[in-house]
Order: sequence, then structure tokens, then C-alpha cells
Amino acid sequence: MENVVVLFGGVSAEYEISLKSASYIIDVLNKMSDKYEVFPVGITRTGSWFFYEGSLDKISSGEWINDRDKLKPAFISPSREKTSGLVVVENVEEKQFSVKKVDVVIPVLHGKNGEDGTVQGLCELAGIPYVGCDVLSSAICMDKVMANCLLTTYNINKPEYIWVRGHDYSVGPETILKGVTDWIKDKYPVFVKPSCSGSSFGISKVKSEENLKEALEKALKYDTKLLVERGIDGREIECAVFGEKDDVFVSVLGEIFPFGDFYDYRSKYVNKSKLRLKVDLPGDLEFKIKDLAKRAYILLGCSGLARVDFFLEKGTDKIFLNEINTFPGFTEISMYPKLMGESGVTIEKVLEKLIDIAKKKRVVRSATE
Repeated sequence: MENVVVLFGGVSAEYEISLKSASYIIDVLNKMSDKYEVFPVGITRTGSWFFYEGSLDKISSGEWINDRDKLKPAFISPSREKTSGLVVVENVEEKQFSVKKVDVVIPVLHGKNGEDGTVQGLCELAGIPYVGCDVLSSAICMDKVMANCLLTTYNINKPEYIWVRGHDYSVGPETILKGVTDWIKDKYPVFVKPSCSGSSFGISKVKSEENLKEALEKALKYDTKLLVERGIDGREIECAVFGEKDDVFVSVLGEIFPFGDFYDYRSKYVNKSKLRLKVDLPGDLEFKIKDLAKRAYILLGCSGLARVDFFLEKGTDKIFLNEINTFPGFTEISMYPKLMGESGVTIEKVLEKLIDIAKKKRVVRSATE
């Protein structure tokens, strides 16, 4: 029996999505109770940590935080000695606490303060294995500007882009606006994105100069730097990548048909855009996309899992890598589990393998200390 801490919630714009993903994962692990004991640990929007012993339905709905009788303050101790593991405060007034041994952490935290290397760093300090990419690869993939710079250096095709620092915009907004406008020229539509954000928060599709300033300022509410990319007119193709190093599996391809103007938050989680699994592409396009996904995954140091998103340009069949998501959504409508299932890999097998990879990585790190 292995003790698995599932982290959910978080100080992130993607808080609600994390709750739904974690509920799905906890439900699957609970059905594997002969192998795993699950310790759900919720992080509030303001950063308080609680060990939660209540109903799974209340996690998904967001009501968990009001279930006070089922909440105990808790945290993962960075110590590797006596207090190593999950520290649970049993009685605040009497300062009583217990320490639960933790075999692996699954950080089901999307976006900032969870998917960006922060929680991964805590687990590294504590010496506790964790599912997913390490500190560096999590940080790079979360930062669209840094990821773009690395990918283009290694000749992986990206949409044309420039990036802007928030500080520069605050000091001289008109100068920056002119510079971006001059770069765009006839590239409309363009996408303006916060460099570090997920689930399409803060992203705008800009079709003319009159909406550009508003889009820049919207993106800067989510991050201190932003990306401006040429829009690609074409198909949106995604694949699930699984494994590490020389043992990397790429799923069948899926296609997104956005409900609205582009695949934004509402299209993903409210209006639920149409998804097509096991897409057939002409010639060797499927092979090329899968090969690019694997190359990018390995190049950026990914491990465990990631969803890699592409654009296939209309009329040219030119492939552009859009982004790599190191802990993609795990809801009942999410592409990652759907693509893995279509590839013949059940969610139970995915989680079991992810936990095994996490433990193996920890053994390797310990051997070099």
C-alpha cells in the first residue's frame, strides 16, 4: 500500500479546473484501494493548506472549503528527517500534530504556483517523489516566451512572435504599442498571451489595431511579460505524451473544433467545444506531428506526462507547435485522458505508470547525492 498525496486548488486563475481534475484522479485512485491510500490536500485561493477528509463531490463543486469539520491544517514538510512527509495539525490550540508518510505527491495544480516548478521544488527539498516534470522543465514549459526561445533555437517551428516586458510597457506604453503595431503590419489576426498562464486566461485574439492596446493590458493583468503571436489559420491538433527519456509514448492525434472564435476558457470548460479523436491526416503528417511532439518533450526535459498542441496551417499543411502543457486537464471532458484511452491506455494504467516513474526518478536522484 502506497500513500499518495493529491494536491488540488491553488493560488491560480485555474483553481476551479484543478478541483475537477483532482476529483477525477482521486476517484480513480480510490477504486485502486488495494494499491493506494489517497490523502487529499486542498490549497485555498489565498494559499492555506488543508488535509481534507470529506466528500469527493464537494471538491469538484468547490464546497470542500466550507466543510469545516472535515478540514485540518496541513503542509508538506521540507525536512527529510523526523517531520518528513505530510504534517497534519490535529488540534491547533493544543499544538498537536501527526506526520503521515508520503510515498508520492501528485500535484494536480494547473497554472501558476503549481505547474510552474514551485511545488516541484518543495517536493525536491522534502525528498518526496512527485508525478510530472521536474522544476526546470515545469518552469520552462509554463513560460511561453522561454519555451519559444528554446524551441526555435532547435528548429522546431513556432508561429512568428515577439514578446514584451510589463515594466517596459508601464514606463512607455505608447512606445511599446507602436513597436508591436509596426511588427504586426499585415499579420492580423494575432494572439496576445500572458507568458505564464494556462487554460487561455488573459488571451485575446486581435483582428485590428484598435483592439491591440486593450489586449496588451488584459494580458499584463496575468503576468509581467507577454507574447504576441501571428494567428495560424488552420486545424488545431493535440496529442498526449507519456513517459520519459528513451521510453516516450505519443498517443493518437485529436482535433479541436472551438465553440467560439478560438479555443478559450469558455470553449474548453463552459460551452465544451467539439473534440475529434483519432484524426486521420494525409501522407506522413501524423508521423511528423508525433515526431515533433516527442522531440519537443525530450528537448524541454519533460517527464511523466504532457499534452502537446499544434496548428496545421490551411493550404500548406505546415506544422506549428503551439505549446506544451505539463499537467493538462484531467476532467471527464479533457483531451489528455481521452487521447490516452483512445490509444488503448486506461486512466488506471496512466496513473499507475506515472507513480512508478516518479518513484524511479527519486531513486536516481538519491543515488547521486
